[in-house]
Amino acid sequence: MAEDLGPSAGKIRVKMTCPLATIADVEADSVLIPAVRGDFLIMPRKAPMFYLLKEGEIIIRRKEQPDKIYWVSKGVCEVRRDICAIMAWAEEKTSIRPDKIRAELARGEKVLATLPVGKASEAIQNRLDFYRFVLRKTGA
Repeated sequence: MAEDLGPSAGKIRVKMTCPLATIADVEADSVLIPAVRGDFLIMPRKAPMFYLLKEGEIIIRRKEQPDKIYWVSKGVCEVRRDICAIMAWAEEKTSIRPDKIRAELARGEKVLATLPVGKASEAIQNRLDFYRFVLRKTGA
């Protein structure tokens, strides 16, 4: 999962992807992740680890810039050397538009109703769970 495109000295490269796109690919000083066994702070030169993620916030910290906050669904995070690779449905908090999320949720529910139970319906259900999580967080 994690690539070997190393970051600058003293930094960690954070690559966050969902099944449809790359969400973030940045250098950071640290990353706070919502793991199933508790929140973990990932720093440069961290020992290799694999984390299961729960719904919550991922906070990417960079000294020279404001923190970037992402809302994330269940997923996985792999840390190797100075690379943190995250695979989950996620959205940057500042770019969330509840009206768009509600429309996508309604569209996805219609599609899900037409599919037999299987891998495709599981993938859509995971995305719909993320939309519901975002709507709960926004209070919409």
